Amino acid sequence: MEQWLIVGINGITNGGKTTLASKLENYFLERRGQEIKTGIEINRVELINQDDYFREIDDPKHQKIEKLNHLNWEIIDAINTDRLIDDIMKIVGKNFVLYNTQSKSLHVDHENLFAHHYATNYNSMLKYNNELMLNNDDGNHLNYKHVKHNFLLNILIIEGFLIFNHPVTFDICNIKFHLHVPYEVCFERRKKREYNPPDVLGYFEMVVWPEYERNLQNFKHRKDVTFLNGQASPEKCFDFVLNSLINEL
Repeated sequence: MEQWLIVGINGITNGGKTTLASKLENYFLERRGQEIKTGIEINRVELINQDDYFREIDDPKHQKIEKLNHLNWEIIDAINTDRLIDDIMKIVGKNFVLYNTQSKSLHVDHENLFAHHYATNYNSMLKYNNELMLNNDDGNHLNYKHVKHNFLLNILIIEGFLIFNHPVTFDICNIKFHLHVPYEVCFERRKKREYNPPDVLGYFEMVVWPEYERNLQNFKHRKDVTFLNGQASPEKCFDFVLNSLINEL
């Protein structure tokens, strides 16, 4: 049974989320086998980038914007979330345990994170978690007095622009960060990037930014999401996030 700290790095396009996620991955990979905090040793380190799960251009599930004769790449339907979640499950395993940053203990996945959307595929995982809960002292947590923080901690970083807009990828993240930049900054940064397929004229103004603001409404008032200034230097963002993670352990 493996214990996981799962970190969500969400954000606006060109907000710095990929840079931040890569810096975190490299930092923890360099410290595998070492204590990250007294009694807590880094074991496995994994990174998932949501951009790797865009649907193929000819996928019938895409939505087309008729005015622009262009596909809408800014919505959850543009992402193959089934494949994304399957890959998460392959990494963490069906018997995974989430590290509970509130009680500083190992927390069984008693919310059955995958049950609502993926009950058929993950029945074995849910059955295992239910049986495990019944054997715990309080039905919710592993007996912490026997753990004493002497355990190996795995870290999974999930990075993307819509990971907080799907119930599974939102709920599975122990700690959540969102990177934001203003409209003008985002527009100027995006003009310097190349996309495949390329942005068409008006795509940012008519689609990218309005969809971002719409997606943001789903979690902008959540107290468990920490908002970051994407205009700050990558080093400052990294230092803040790393200190936040260490403090939560």
